[in-house]
Amino acid sequence: PPALRALLEREPAAIMPHFAVDRLDGVIAVAIVLSRPHLARFLPDHAVAPAADWLTRVVVSYAGTPSPSVDPHRPASIDRLVRTYLVPGLRRLAATTPSDPLPTSDHRPPEEEP
Repeated sequence: PPALRALLEREPAAIMPHFAVDRLDGVIAVAIVLSRPHLARFLPDHAVAPAADWLTRVVVSYAGTPSPSVDPHRPASIDRLVRTYLVPGLRRLAATTPSDPLPTSDHRPPEEEP
């Protein structure tokens, strides 16, 4: 995520507090809301929130701790990551049914908070 990397490099004090472990729930909740229309094109409704949770954690992980094997500035490198790891995981998630045990998350979008 070049935009996130640039923001982290230029304005770390503005962004880093949102990625603290105790605040990551909020980031994930927002990611679920923002990614729902995009993920819903490919996944059944019951799998959207777990997929958004997982994908957000992947992005945060690579943004916060870059890997020498994934270069975010090289599309081929990102493509390899997506095709090797993310697509197979999302396909498996898409093949589940609502009664299958899925990774659970307590991350609820802000409008669903009690």
